[in-house]
Amino acid sequence: MEVWELYDREGNPTGRRICRGEPIPAGYRYLAAEVWITDGAGRLLIQQRSLAKKAFPGRWGMTTGCMVVGEDSRQGAAREVAEELGIAVEPRELEFWRRFVRKEAIWDVYRLCRPAALEDLRLQGEEVLQADWETPAQIRERAAKGEMVEYPEFLALLAQAEKEWLP
Repeated sequence: MEVWELYDREGNPTGRRICRGEPIPAGYRYLAAEVWITDGAGRLLIQQRSLAKKAFPGRWGMTTGCMVVGEDSRQGAAREVAEELGIAVEPRELEFWRRFVRKEAIWDVYRLCRPAALEDLRLQGEEVLQADWETPAQIRERAAKGEMVEYPEFLALLAQAEKEWLP
């Protein structure tokens, strides 16, 4: 069972902990991270969530996960990339991009340039059904069909990535 540290709105650890699945007490937040992986040629690595997932089964998205006690978001993001995709990455390789503070979560977004052949990925079956390299236009098409895990800033982030760091 995953144990999460709880944080205040500013991202400071409070010393309080809960097990994954327990309700988040009012005023507290858990820490999560998302990694946008590019191949350096204008495509992003997206993954389809397992059909067994409680949240967004079968939807496509970036690599995401919740941090466990003892991890900062960079360490946890590196762990999630390794677990879900089989891509070894050192935390220092992840470039911090954005932070979103939600009612119950602090969501850190990182980017990583790491070309990888799809056949070399080692997908974590209980988390990931499949993965694919797609252009922002292809991702927008998926979003329009309701196939992506989206959050309010998702399409704006995609446009920002195109403008600032995707070739």
